[in-house]
Parts: sequence; C-alpha cells; structure tokens
Amino acid sequence: MTSGLFKHDPVKGVIDSDIGRVFLMGSSAWARLKQSLFRDYSTGAASILYRAGIDYGVVHGRHAKRAVGDDPLEAIGYLTKLANQAGWGRIKIDMTQGSDMMLMVTVEDCVFCADIRNSNGVMCYDFAGIIAGIVKELFGENMAKETKCRCEGASVCEFSVVFAGTSRG
Repeated sequence: MTSGLFKHDPVKGVIDSDIGRVFLMGSSAWARLKQSLFRDYSTGAASILYRAGIDYGVVHGRHAKRAVGDDPLEAIGYLTKLANQAGWGRIKIDMTQGSDMMLMVTVEDCVFCADIRNSNGVMCYDFAGIIAGIVKELFGENMAKETKCRCEGASVCEFSVVFAGTSRG
C-alpha cells in the first residue's frame, strides 16, 4: 500500500518514506511520554525535548536539501508537505526578511500536544526544536520559541524563529 510519501509493506511490517524507515506512534502515547519526562525531570524535560527536536530537524533539513536542492524556500515547502502527510497538523509559514529575518510557523491541530491534559504552559518544545533544527540546516543559527499553544487554550500552536543579524535575499 502506498499513501503519498509513505510506502507500507505489510508482509515485512515496514513503513518507508523519502526520509527512510518510519514508525507510527499515537498522539496519546506521545503525550504520556512527554508527561513522564516532565514528571521525572521537571523543567529539564523542556531542554531534553527541544534538543532532541533540533537533532531530528537537522536530519529533515539535510534530507530536504538532497530532495529539492539548495533553495531553502523549496525545502520548506517540501517539508511542510511531508509534515502534513505525516499527520503533524496543518502548517502555515510566514517569512519576513530584512536586517533580521523572522519566520512565524502556525500549526492547526498540532499532534505534538493533541492529547496533553492539565498543562500550565506551552508544551511543544519538541516541535520548536524540530523547527529550529530544520531552519538551522537551511538558513543558519536561530532560536525557535513557541508563543501560543493549544495546551493553554489557544486555537493553534504558534512558533517564532528569529535569526539575529542574518539577511537573506
């Protein structure tokens, strides 16, 4: 069975994609994993999730460059399509350029916090890290921060990415 970017071989029990072999994890299992990290590591969990996200994002950024070439805007389009097909939510990216470039990433129905309950703040540190890693690979050093989260009652999750002193164009 083939569905967009994913190819499932039920005989082997393998799902492959453009980025390599993948596995599925339900949003409730991911939420439980994240909540366990926060229970066991308190504020350190945010750093663990963000750092792991960066490494994951760099891999995706490298893959996108191999898939579509060195144009970072094409790579972002490619990765947005991949993320949408992977069920991460509907992603919208707005970019402003100038002496400081900035990206705003908005995610409707974000899977990274879909089943998290009883949160007192933003919870998508993992996705912020993924964004930071992708952007690092495509544009350079940056800082990604979640500014809105569905866990706080917002209708979307929103992330800002800032590159101080970087100009593209």
